[in-house]
Amino acid sequence: MNLILSISLPWEAVKVFIWIDGHTYVGAHLDDFTWEGVDVHALDENGDRYSWGDTCSDMETALHRKDELLKKYPQVVVRDNVTRKEKMFSQESNELNSDNNDKEL
Repeated sequence: MNLILSISLPWEAVKVFIWIDGHTYVGAHLDDFTWEGVDVHALDENGDRYSWGDTCSDMETALHRKDELLKKYPQVVVRDNVTRKEKMFSQESNELNSDNNDKEL
């Protein structure tokens, strides 16, 4: 004998579940949903990104913010959200010549 258990959830509960699941996915893949502006992230001495960053409306503002961050942090990444390309900068040489320059994500 097969027993089929049917659970009936109110529609509001289903909507909350879908919203939470979608919110979790978007949070984990935020770069896939950002199509405007320029992101600026500071990196620590190991090259790891800090958990915070800035989004600027244009490249000029982002490069100014990059200069400010390089006074405090060893490296900074500037990412153009339209082209998905990023450039790394360091305190020593300003722009790094690495494989990450012009890296398309």
